[in-house]
Amino acid sequence: MIVAILVLAAGASSRMGQPKQLLQWKGTTLIRQAMIQALSCEATKTYVVTGAYHNEVWQNIENFPIEQVHNPNWKDGLASSIRIGIEAIEKCSHYNEGVVIKLVDQPAVDFVYLNRIIKKAKKLSHQIIATAYNNTLGIPALFKRSMFEGLKSLEGDVGASSIIKANQSVTHIVKPKEHFWDMDTPEEYKFRLNELISENTVS
Repeated sequence: MIVAILVLAAGASSRMGQPKQLLQWKGTTLIRQAMIQALSCEATKTYVVTGAYHNEVWQNIENFPIEQVHNPNWKDGLASSIRIGIEAIEKCSHYNEGVVIKLVDQPAVDFVYLNRIIKKAKKLSHQIIATAYNNTLGIPALFKRSMFEGLKSLEGDVGASSIIKANQSVTHIVKPKEHFWDMDTPEEYKFRLNELISENTVS
């Protein structure tokens, strides 16, 4: 099964007050951390959608063997990044049978978990492998090719979770051992950094 990974990193991080993609994390940046994990898993190709701060973000990761997809319409919302990313994957010379969609600000999502959902997709006939957290279903999630048209039809500031909710009968749910939080504000970032420092101190 040929699977691509699509990392969404086009947002302006308005609540954070600075480019979230370039925040420091474990000796590197969030965007580089996302690339490292994506390239370490069993997917065949990694795509990253940039938008706001395009130049700064791309300069941070241009040495990775990835496909960069620039979204000039990033202000239109998350759906525009999903749409342009799926269109880029469909144009690839390799026939992709599925895509894993991942956010840049979920550093707890590592290659081990990405491999877990990819392996589930290979074994099961379900068209979506979704992550359960915060009493909801969302990403990281794997969508088989039958779901691509639905993903491309999204509009506005709507994410892939709406496709999951509309197709629960063909969705397999994976419950991660860890809580896959994201970071939207300086306070959340500071809290996670302190948490990380505490973990390193204990270990």
